[in-house]
Amino acid sequence: MKSKIHPLAGILAVFTTTVIPVIAATGTLDATFGTGGTSLISFGATETANAVAIAPDGKIVVVGTTNVAGNNDIAVLRYNANGTLDTSFSSDGGTTTDVGAATADTGSAVVVQPDGKILVAGTTGGDIVVIRYNTDGSLDSFFSGGKVVTNVGGTDVASSIVLQNDGKVVVGGTNDIGDFPDFSLVRYNADGTLDTSFSSDGKVDFGLGSNDFCQAIALQADGKIVMAGYTDNSGTNDFAVARVTTTGALDITFDSDGTATTAFSGDDRASSVVIQPNGAIVVAGSQQSGSDIAIARYLSTGALDTTFSADGKQVIAFPVISDSSCNGLALQSDGKLLLAGITNAFGTNDFALARVNSDGNLDSTFATNGLFQLDISIGGSDQARAIALQADGRPIIAGNSLTDMAVVRLNTLASADASVGPKASAPIGVNIFNSTGSGQTLSIEIPKSGGSKTSFVKIVNKGHEVDSFNLGGTAGNSKFIVEYFNGKTNVSTAVRNGTFNTGSLASGASFLLKVKITAKTGAANKKVSVLVTGTSVAATVADTVNIKAKSK
Repeated sequence: MKSKIHPLAGILAVFTTTVIPVIAATGTLDATFGTGGTSLISFGATETANAVAIAPDGKIVVVGTTNVAGNNDIAVLRYNANGTLDTSFSSDGGTTTDVGAATADTGSAVVVQPDGKILVAGTTGGDIVVIRYNTDGSLDSFFSGGKVVTNVGGTDVASSIVLQNDGKVVVGGTNDIGDFPDFSLVRYNADGTLDTSFSSDGKVDFGLGSNDFCQAIALQADGKIVMAGYTDNSGTNDFAVARVTTTGALDITFDSDGTATTAFSGDDRASSVVIQPNGAIVVAGSQQSGSDIAIARYLSTGALDTTFSADGKQVIAFPVISDSSCNGLALQSDGKLLLAGITNAFGTNDFALARVNSDGNLDSTFATNGLFQLDISIGGSDQARAIALQADGRPIIAGNSLTDMAVVRLNTLASADASVGPKASAPIGVNIFNSTGSGQTLSIEIPKSGGSKTSFVKIVNKGHEVDSFNLGGTAGNSKFIVEYFNGKTNVSTAVRNGTFNTGSLASGASFLLKVKITAKTGAANKKVSVLVTGTSVAATVADTVNIKAKSK
């Protein structure tokens, strides 16, 4: 076995991109990434990107397959945060690994360790392979020589990889013995040896029906492993979910036997899974053999979560499109879900992205009514296969465009961050987003009988794109006069009507509103509460601060 590195310098392909349909302010290509938001890479043959992960330093790792001299090898690319290839990785940003000279190798999944080392899971021939790369792109000899090949018992396919907090590595996939494929898991120690504390030999497989295919795995906070895929149910496939304990046994606290199946319509196949902070399990894929995107959310007990789209299930169809499917799923910090996959537009595949609110409904503030479609190759075949979120929330979507690896970054966040303070620095309320002012309150005392005090409200554009914000503020009462100023200009009428606009603010830019409160009363301990709200014009996302004034 050998590892081969192919130079990439000078082969970055650039194509014009077309977005269909016209999209709104949030959910646009990030022009600061690659070329107009897209990066296309070719090793000189036919490539596919199957997985993407974000390194602790913000660099982007993409894994897939390249055809070298008629034989498939595992390909790994590392990008800088701006979409350029990272030349500190294997000298030119990419490497290929030939696990078995006479076998077809596929890179299917990737996870980056806290120390920056890269773990890749895939398939070589009919076996599972796990490879660990050093941060410079070389094979890590401390991981069983850099490569570990494992046979669970039949013909194996690896589909997913996760890293436990203790450094152990779990690979999920499918094991086919005698044309009866089963869900399978393999757990390795940090040095690449099989973990014999997991099902006695480090390997486990089990069936839910006659034909079972595991497409994704995820780790719960308690270390249990959730597996998602599909199972044959009397000739048609259904979503299949299983939960396995830390020792490798099916968890009988999950739907009584450790497994759950869900039918949508026709041939239903789950491809991805995420765990929400409250323990709910979200699984996504397609229904009717890829006709529509399908999502199911389960409680930690294994029952469908009826607070999600009323029955725990949701189906998403792209308009005037014949077929759509989900290949990747990501959970935003605000609980919204991003689904990446494929939609067939007039006979050719395009990148597809949908954003769903935590209640299961499409997020109308994202792109066009929650849906985004990208034709990279202008009439050719483009397929999104994986998604990962950067620390700032921007999604990286990886797949292929024609015969090249394709990586895309979107702007997805519109956000107004309001803070308040006695000075222009406005320290109270930063990154506390709400519409009531709770937790973002400035308390001030004002001399009675005509005394006044000035406070400052700062609105920061915490979104990814240029945005403007409408400011609204409450009026005074019989005891207090409340006035609002933009610099020296009195804008009280517009602010009270909620129509004052900050003008365009770049990402990270801010606007300062001065609030002057004057006491009309001659009595002490009279109070007024002034709420000031900044609302994003792009997505009607609001944040409110509260100024509580008392006469003294």
